[in-house]
Amino acid sequence: MPRIIKDGGIVEDAALILGIEDVDALADDADRRCFLPLSYWLDRYADRNDGSEYPHVWVGSHDPTESLTPHLSKIAAIAVYFERFSDGTGFSTAAHLREVCGYKGELRAFGHILADQAIALRRCGFNAMALPEGESLDTALSLLLTAGLSYQGSIYNPRTPFKFRFQEAGLND
Repeated sequence: MPRIIKDGGIVEDAALILGIEDVDALADDADRRCFLPLSYWLDRYADRNDGSEYPHVWVGSHDPTESLTPHLSKIAAIAVYFERFSDGTGFSTAAHLREVCGYKGELRAFGHILADQAIALRRCGFNAMALPEGESLDTALSLLLTAGLSYQGSIYNPRTPFKFRFQEAGLND
């Protein structure tokens, strides 16, 4: 079974990330164990209003995530695909989903990401990472667990050390 980093640990994960060419072969009862492409998800689930939780969805770094906004409270997991390790758009997508849209569920990075990017992924809002074959989950987790205080704010810790110093000194920031 594939393994991913999720919420500070390495876990086994049976969820499949399906391409548009794969979804037609799926039975309806398998949807909840899969990440479906945004275009398929929107066609099939966006207008559903039966009160149940929606299946997982994955978005490309350039997909318009605004169409998900009214449904975010019912989506347990969103995966963001990185087409190239040098394309930072996936980082912006994650920050947008967390900061602007208020998404609270699992946010997973997958595709062309490196273990060395684990800290930056976490700081932008990802709480799960599916590294490609050849990248070490142990290395990525070690980086996450040893990362200390940063001089830049992040999704999870927007206060910088400078703000802490101002507060301790009784100065307004």
